[in-house]
Amino acid sequence: MTAAQAAHLLNATGNGNTGTNGILEQRLLDCYGLLHHTMANGWTPKGLRDSVFAANTFRKKFGDVEFERPVRPNPEVVAYESHGGRLTLPYVLDHLDSFCSVLAAREDELTSIAPLADWRFEVVFVAHVFDGALPAARGVAGLNVALRYITFADAALELIAANATASVNTHIVDALNNGFIHPQVRQRARGMIAI
Repeated sequence: MTAAQAAHLLNATGNGNTGTNGILEQRLLDCYGLLHHTMANGWTPKGLRDSVFAANTFRKKFGDVEFERPVRPNPEVVAYESHGGRLTLPYVLDHLDSFCSVLAAREDELTSIAPLADWRFEVVFVAHVFDGALPAARGVAGLNVALRYITFADAALELIAANATASVNTHIVDALNNGFIHPQVRQRARGMIAI
């Protein structure tokens, strides 16, 4: 894709539900997470290009995609959770329930690096629209989990401003060309990049 086509696709994904069962939204999230959490800065991704149907608890990840930096004395995990449409408090609370399950499943792994109390956990919810009064933090299993909210539109604008065309080609276009993606999803994406 050219930079102009990538910008059209990102803007269209940011402007509203794409009708792709969350596929384009989740792939945009992959690009956005990689923009902010580079391997050069010690971040390791988990869940990149996972299916939208890959359950967080089964894959033992704190969000659709997560980034871990296990640097002592302040290791951290930042997880991104994609939600097409309107994000509500019940969705946030349900996600934190699964977060708690994943935390229990990964406790040995995490404590081999540092005590859980030393870890910083953040979940970034990305949606098209948000209900009001969503919490900025929540206690989960005795730990404070920071919560942040960004729109797909803002994420798309950041990617466009960063000239993330190469990332879009790698993490969106290549993923769409996977044989497991329904042809209608590719057709929908092609329609979104028409200039």
